[in-house]
Amino acid sequence: MKKIIISFLFVIIVFSAGCKEKVYAPTVMNSVKADSILEGNAKSYGPDNLFDQTGKSWCEGAKDDGIGSKITITLANESKIETIYIKNGFGDTEYFLPNNRVKEMGISGEKGKNTVTLADTQEMQEVKLKNPVIGRFIELEILSVYKGSKFTDTCIAEVSFKNIKIPSCEKVGDFKTDFKTMEISFNRAMHMILSGDGSLKGQLVTQNPLNIDGTWTKHGNKVFLDFEMDEEVGTGCGSLRPEDRKGCSRIKKQHKIVLTVLNSCTIQSSDGNEVEIRKIEK
Repeated sequence: MKKIIISFLFVIIVFSAGCKEKVYAPTVMNSVKADSILEGNAKSYGPDNLFDQTGKSWCEGAKDDGIGSKITITLANESKIETIYIKNGFGDTEYFLPNNRVKEMGISGEKGKNTVTLADTQEMQEVKLKNPVIGRFIELEILSVYKGSKFTDTCIAEVSFKNIKIPSCEKVGDFKTDFKTMEISFNRAMHMILSGDGSLKGQLVTQNPLNIDGTWTKHGNKVFLDFEMDEEVGTGCGSLRPEDRKGCSRIKKQHKIVLTVLNSCTIQSSDGNEVEIRKIEK
């Protein structure tokens, strides 16, 4: 009898260990795309407006009410979405009732498919998903609408998630032509100013800051930083007292760093750290 009980407990333990639920770390949004945009005007009605926390909105540009129009959000890593927050309709109160609002919405991903009914209100709505969406993308589809009093365009003002970081920064744009200078920092201590002509300057912030001087180029979504940085060699280099630093000298050492542009607002360094865009001068 003891052997039977022990064997039974062993099976339960093994089964429980095998059924341990996967934990999904927070991730970042890579991109958002719409299969149609009102008047083809991405600046005024594009999907980026879903995450700008203003009165701007995404409005579909399909025929009639835009039934079947889709928004696709891609993520940097696999995630599990159990709750989504949606602000329905056009964000500007003046145009809320004249335009269509979403009534039924399909929410799906690589795994998990849902049909939810949204309230006809301008307030942010919390939508809990019966079937959690798992994967590296989320698809939102217009299935039915609340009819507008004047227009047939269907709009959504805002979308947000608990465990997905939405980039909030100035747009990176075209690295070679869209700015005069861009100030960035990464690894907390390295600060650089990238100029539109392809040169860069900066500092590594230490007790005695080390100067950086070089160039940068962009190929696809990769940014290649090629620069010389001061390096201290000798004795006493760690001291702040001049008398202790007499045996310390500086040499130039070549460095290369590759940055990856994940989307129009987010850049990641080759060691996985997110690059902070501190300031852009147009």
